[in-house]
Amino acid sequence: MLSEFLGADLIAQLTPPRVYVHLALLFYVLGFLTRDELILRAQVLAGTLFYILYYYFISDLPLWEAIWGSLAIAAANIYSSYIIIYERSTFGMTTSERALFANFHTLRPGHFRRIMKKATRWRVEKDTELLTRDVAVDKLYFVHSGEVEIRRGAKVATLEQGHFLGELAFLKGTPASATVTAKPGAEVIMWDQATLKTIMDKSPTISNAILALFNEDLATKLLASWPEDKVVKTA
Repeated sequence: MLSEFLGADLIAQLTPPRVYVHLALLFYVLGFLTRDELILRAQVLAGTLFYILYYYFISDLPLWEAIWGSLAIAAANIYSSYIIIYERSTFGMTTSERALFANFHTLRPGHFRRIMKKATRWRVEKDTELLTRDVAVDKLYFVHSGEVEIRRGAKVATLEQGHFLGELAFLKGTPASATVTAKPGAEVIMWDQATLKTIMDKSPTISNAILALFNEDLATKLLASWPEDKVVKTA
């Protein structure tokens, strides 16, 4: 018999319940050694499933209290994993939302969704003044499509899509440095400054991502400078 050949002690150690608990422990340890949260949760979920098998087979009657407790932990883990996947993917976004998201490449999809919940999006039908020179600014704008006219004294420039408006005022709390008028057909995204600052204060990750976008945008504008009637185009 196999027990006579291998020995009773070895056979006892190779019984499924013992294998399950060792596998469960292995996945737990591997999970807690992983830095990626999604992989960690997948490893812990696998460990939890092996614990459930262990509780089911370890005695003549399944340990239902422990099994139900483990199932509750597994359910919470699955839900949290779904949230992480949703936060990292563009799943559920419309084609228009994905096109807009492409301009916010420093943000995760979940962070983008969070700031867009507080945004107003509209298409301009006539010349609309967004910023007035030397007047306090309480909004932040992003030109998704179309163009805007920027006036600073006698100087005029036309800025095309893909740029923020009012970001310096947002960062420094200063009045607008130029008068900006959206032209008919332009699609503009608008945030209330106080609301967006609250979101950024609560999430350093979102704050750093938005500041990175501002830096890129300001660099592009500085390269464009202020020649007369110049059209500034995005890459």
